[in-house]
Amino acid sequence: METAKTTTNPEVLKTLSTNKNEGVRSDVAKNAALPTDIQKRLAKDTHWMVRNYLGANPSIVAEVAEILAFDPDPRVRWTVARNPKTPENILIHLASDSSVQVLTKLVSNPNIPQAAMIEIAQNAAPTVVVEMIRVHKQAFPDNVQEILNSRGEDAIVRALTGDFEKKLDITPVMQAIREESESSSGAEEKAEKKE
Repeated sequence: METAKTTTNPEVLKTLSTNKNEGVRSDVAKNAALPTDIQKRLAKDTHWMVRNYLGANPSIVAEVAEILAFDPDPRVRWTVARNPKTPENILIHLASDSSVQVLTKLVSNPNIPQAAMIEIAQNAAPTVVVEMIRVHKQAFPDNVQEILNSRGEDAIVRALTGDFEKKLDITPVMQAIREESESSSGAEEKAEKKE
């Protein structure tokens, strides 16, 4: 229902947010003009899909993001984790989530705080750590790199390098990834300038 997604009328949104059809309530949850009181109501909706769309809403308020960060359904938590508007303290909380899917979505968030990276580097499964390194190779903090080196899990380094034969220190691997990314960024910029 297009009206639910686009209206800025709080009364219409209030009415639609109580519709018996979860599809209509989901459309309301997507609305960027959603008032805080309606966000709070939808955060307690019985259907996970409504809460999921609310977690992705760019106008989500901190109080609602916090409610959703504790949602029993990991699909809702992972949507909050990847929302760039989710407050930093909630992202840090989500870094200790037990769901690999939540953590994988969290590391794709461009605003992941360093404290969340540290938590993930210390405790997450190697697949999550590898994804974090891949996504944030330009802005990967040195102290996180040191934590990874101290974990003693060569699976992380081997996954990055494809070298399953020898034990490696991740430091040169990270340097190579950064250099590769910088050179590809430079080539992209040159190509854009030619156009």
